[in-house]
Amino acid sequence: MWAVMMTAMMLPSAAPMILMHRRIAAHRAKPQESFHFGLAYLLGIARSRIIADPGIGFGKNFSHNLELLRQFTIFHGLGVPLLMGLSRKGFIGALTGEKLAANRVHGSVSGALWSALNGAQILRVHDVKATVEALAVGLAAADPDVSGL
Repeated sequence: MWAVMMTAMMLPSAAPMILMHRRIAAHRAKPQESFHFGLAYLLGIARSRIIADPGIGFGKNFSHNLELLRQFTIFHGLGVPLLMGLSRKGFIGALTGEKLAANRVHGSVSGALWSALNGAQILRVHDVKATVEALAVGLAAADPDVSGL
């Protein structure tokens, strides 16, 4: 019901709409998968306004999150811009051993760089300067022409 109300609220706007994948009731044996693309189309949201977010951490366990990162490029098949928001998430702490979210800068930046190298057009980050610097180096290494040097 919430998804219907939020989508209906977006109808009169020209703003982009981020649709985030989440697993509903992850504690159940068969969690319901949800991306709400069909709902957005049915309610008249143009595909050109949609941005997809695979939803790292939302109803997913550690292995689900890693699988999303590993298989991130599959989301390009949706034909919409992709957003990745993994900054300071708990699974980064699990990988690095860092319990304090504010101290997960290096893991967050690494995840953002991985996401960008795999085609994320939008990154949600906390540590902007560190992420921008890592992207400058990583993207230039992948394609020296992007460095502008």
